[in-house]
Amino acid sequence: MTGAAASPQLRPETPEDEPFLWRLYATSRDWELAHVTWDAAQKSAFLNSQFELQRVHYRRYYAGALFDLILQAGEQAGRLCVLRQPHDIRIIDLAVAPEFRGQGIGTALLGALADEAGQTRRPLSLHVETHNPARRLYERLGFELAEEKGPFVLLERLWKGSGKTRDSELRDGKMPVSAMIQFNTR
Repeated sequence: MTGAAASPQLRPETPEDEPFLWRLYATSRDWELAHVTWDAAQKSAFLNSQFELQRVHYRRYYAGALFDLILQAGEQAGRLCVLRQPHDIRIIDLAVAPEFRGQGIGTALLGALADEAGQTRRPLSLHVETHNPARRLYERLGFELAEEKGPFVLLERLWKGSGKTRDSELRDGKMPVSAMIQFNTR
């Protein structure tokens, strides 16, 4: 990365975004599908099925969540789905397209959500598959294991002063304060 990238922008997903969202979903499963011996048609059928099941599941079980497209310099760069509840801010999905990874987009968005969580005195949480490479980023940014659920783990980042810690020190200082990311609060 050569210099600071502009802050990512968010806008609500629209039906016109579906082809991009499908490609994004497919790239988010690359690390898993690399281990199967299926041909391209089998992988595509699997991805189509899983993409649709995920969309139905998210809207059924996370009513009230905001489904946003991440834009970087006006280009579709990823998606962020967040459910703000009275007791926590839950990241339902955060995915950044491969060509935008490593530019600090995910870190900036997580930082902005951590700032919001701290200001509203709520934990910031998310589920991630145990072996998903993104888990390293979350842990580097101060998320800690809260619960194991089959192939998934619930990670939480607590706000300083919450009185809830899983170890002697909150890692609050590890995440930079974000720069001017506007979240939709529809």
